[in-house]
Amino acid sequence: AYAKGIAAGASIVTLYVNNVAVRTATVAADGSYSIYTGDQASLTTAGNTFQVQSTSAAGTTSTKTTGTVKAKTVVTAPTIKDYYVGDAYAKGIAAGASKVTLYVNNVAVRTAAVAADGSYSIYAGDQPSLATAGNTFQVQSTTASGATSTKTTATVKEKVVAPTINDFYA
Repeated sequence: AYAKGIAAGASIVTLYVNNVAVRTATVAADGSYSIYTGDQASLTTAGNTFQVQSTSAAGTTSTKTTGTVKAKTVVTAPTIKDYYVGDAYAKGIAAGASKVTLYVNNVAVRTAAVAADGSYSIYAGDQPSLATAGNTFQVQSTTASGATSTKTTATVKEKVVAPTINDFYA
């Protein structure tokens, strides 16, 4: 885990946890920094705070900027209803998401909005590989804040039509 940000005009930044300097990191030429926090137990709890202070090459220090640990947003992976050769839309449920993205051959093809009830319907009928049973595709959920789920994979199924029965006489 890393705390990242911008420290324009600084050459190093210092991480403080519980008002104790823990480590420093070099600031990149573009002003960005990334400082390791993964070994700080208190920074694994949402709501806890830490500070970062920048220092110029001449030794001038800034005031400390306080950061707050945020809870990771866990996004539930979407469900995908059975998708058959010839279907035009992939459908399912993406609870808590604002949009879903269709992936074919690991390439994002398009996005669609998720309804208030969590349902979605995303057009897939123009994807040649989805016209063949056994091929796969994925759908991924994204929340309004931009957090994404893992991708759910579905396999295209062959539609088998039930047989008809001609009149049968005893």
